[in-house]
Amino acid sequence: MLEIIEQMKGEICHHYDIEKDTYIASKANSFFGKIEGEKFEFKIQTLFINTLLSNSRYSRRLSRRDKSNCVLNNKKDGLVIIYLGIIYFYDLKKKILSKNSKLIQCRNVLHQGIATFENKIVFGEYGSNEKNEDVPIWYSNDDGRSWEIIKKIKNIKHIHGIYKDPFSKDLWISTGDLDGQCTLFQ
Repeated sequence: MLEIIEQMKGEICHHYDIEKDTYIASKANSFFGKIEGEKFEFKIQTLFINTLLSNSRYSRRLSRRDKSNCVLNNKKDGLVIIYLGIIYFYDLKKKILSKNSKLIQCRNVLHQGIATFENKIVFGEYGSNEKNEDVPIWYSNDDGRSWEIIKKIKNIKHIHGIYKDPFSKDLWISTGDLDGQCTLFQ
């Protein structure tokens, strides 16, 4: 898999399925890949300063412009992207990128911490939360096209991830980081 990422000139591999000829990768604000053999590529337009800071690996890493999330929705007709605190939806058929919402406390969430099932997508914010504010859980019931905050969890630093249990079909939410904040909710 590393060879494929190097060939693609990507820094993050968001999804890889060799059997379905599918991968999703990114480098700063550029996203590209193949969904069941069909290639795609697009760039999120950002401010000039973000473009400038994205030019070298060192400045991307230092300014955290190298971090993002990208998940394939259930219908496999769109991508949900979180980049620099903005939630986007990329329609793979129409090749249209739309800005849907803005995170409250962070720029992106932990990799693999987004639950996708049926036509629903759920994730929690992962940020420094220095003011100890309630941490939001975001929810989409239309396969990533629109978003709302459905719950806020009190007395935690952030949400490590939300995971769909393949056996019980329940959602598990892991939180942290300090004493008394590390919890597993069902």
